[in-house]
Amino acid sequence: PRAPTLPIHAYREQILNELRSSPVIIVLGDTGCGKTTQLPQILAEEGFGPICITQPRRVAAIAAARRVAQECGTQLGGDVGFAVRFEHACTSKTRIKFVTDGVLLREAVSNPQARHPGRTEPSTAVDAAQPTQLSATACASQLPGIDALILDEAHERSLNTDVLFATVKRLLTARRAAERRGRKGKGRAAAAAAAAGGTGDGAGDG
Repeated sequence: PRAPTLPIHAYREQILNELRSSPVIIVLGDTGCGKTTQLPQILAEEGFGPICITQPRRVAAIAAARRVAQECGTQLGGDVGFAVRFEHACTSKTRIKFVTDGVLLREAVSNPQARHPGRTEPSTAVDAAQPTQLSATACASQLPGIDALILDEAHERSLNTDVLFATVKRLLTARRAAERRGRKGKGRAAAAAAAAGGTGDGAGDG
């Protein structure tokens, strides 16, 4: 069953109000406050979807997906699922999907538009091999199938998380440039929320 007493629910309206005024928010909280399991459900209830949540490890991604599926009263692989290397339980109709940051980066690399906006193919083999050259089109509204992106456990710094943060930053730059040119983006503006743990012990979230 859903755990409405977790601390994050006291900030539900504040989180949603911040997202209405900004495409990106940073959520800070102690381990167990509900960032990992409750934030995706809050966004889903507000109408976001599909929602992608990154985790630094495959075990954490699978465990979180199972927990959220149980709380939502749905079978794992339906409305709630996961995708890790060599294993996945999700469909095109999955609304909340937990993935490892490596999986999200590979999805971005597989999208030519993610490497260089306006170019259908990388100019050289080096382009395709350099994740640091990924543009913002790799995430959120321009990464197919993602309406909201949550970069979880951001305090556990790694090359993958650093690249993902840089990618989101470039997304915002590209979006603002498009708005200045008077071009409308496809669909609703995607929310990219970064949930950083309050401790550095790497423990799982509630």
